[in-house]
Amino acid sequence: CCFPQGTQQRMDRIYSADQIQVPPALPGILKAFAKEVIRIGPDNIPAFGKQYFAALEAGTLPDFLRTAGAESSPGCKSPDTKAADEGASAEKKAPTEEKATK
Repeated sequence: CCFPQGTQQRMDRIYSADQIQVPPALPGILKAFAKEVIRIGPDNIPAFGKQYFAALEAGTLPDFLRTAGAESSPGCKSPDTKAADEGASAEKKAPTEEKATK
């Protein structure tokens, strides 16, 4: 599937949840990454992930996210931003529509 060649053969089989030891930091790291993927909407998620985790490791994540967010396409806005934009557009249209009915 998606493992590098030979990786699956080296992995021990997991038969029970008791065999899984999740590092305490992992859920938070993955949640933060997932949020940024949703917020920024990169075309290539693995490439974005590589850059994201390199920046995280280097301690430059805020700078990376600022740059990545600024470079994202206009169609990849967060729901909050999109709703705010749509509300502003509706407010701009309302006076024009009002004039047309008078």
